[in-house]
Amino acid sequence: DAETSYQPLAGYWESVEISPLPLVPGEAVKIEVTNALDGEPTGRLGEQPLRFSQTESGWLAIVGIDPYAPVGYYDLELAGSGSRPWPTLRETVLVEPFDYGTQAIVVPDTLSDILDLDLRAAEDAYLAPFFDQYSGPPRWDGPFQYPSTTQQTTSPYGVLRSYNGGPYLIYHSGIDFPVPTGGVVFAPAPGTVVLAEELRVRGNMIILDHGGGVMSAYFHLSRIDVAVGDDVPAGAQIGLVGNTGLSSGAHLHWDIRVNNVPVNPLQWLSDWVP
Repeated sequence: DAETSYQPLAGYWESVEISPLPLVPGEAVKIEVTNALDGEPTGRLGEQPLRFSQTESGWLAIVGIDPYAPVGYYDLELAGSGSRPWPTLRETVLVEPFDYGTQAIVVPDTLSDILDLDLRAAEDAYLAPFFDQYSGPPRWDGPFQYPSTTQQTTSPYGVLRSYNGGPYLIYHSGIDFPVPTGGVVFAPAPGTVVLAEELRVRGNMIILDHGGGVMSAYFHLSRIDVAVGDDVPAGAQIGLVGNTGLSSGAHLHWDIRVNNVPVNPLQWLSDWVP
């Protein structure tokens, strides 16, 4: 993946590095900065605030690009403060087009009440504060592990879905693994359990906080094996695959979100290193 490095820079900014480039809808982006002044950076990419944590060489923020973000140029604005304010730095970055395609889903009539868009919207609103937490620096080092016993996937990230012949209104926020009921679900990276409960649409679900504003989530489970507040290492069993909630058959749905923006989990299985 490409990277852009802005050097030299005015106003005490020593370096600004963005990767991967070009920006693609549905992917996570690293923004690394250094500044000669003391203090901490702040910033935004488009309308998204940047949450920085200190690294050995500077400061790191991770941000997600919405899979259906409008194509075009986005403002990158960086500032900060310490014993004195940091001069503001402004650049623009391009988000290129990407087509995730469509998928028609058929679910049993017994689940038709769960297709209600108001119900989904209410559940999304309930979950937003859990997904939008920032607990501190990233806690992982290197690519994430697969959360299931198979690496095969059945439904890709980002596809725009129709349910039972209805309009294409909802995109798939993660990826699905074809695992039978009772299959083990593993933590892909070190994390803290911030949610473990049953919901109408997502069924039995778990959210893990990995630091850096990065959360992973697991839907439709038959059993939850962790509790809120548990710290789990990579590879730990956290639950069992099931068919709860809005699901047409047993499988594991896996989400990764950055500041509550769903991003493609496949990116995190390859070479995503903070």
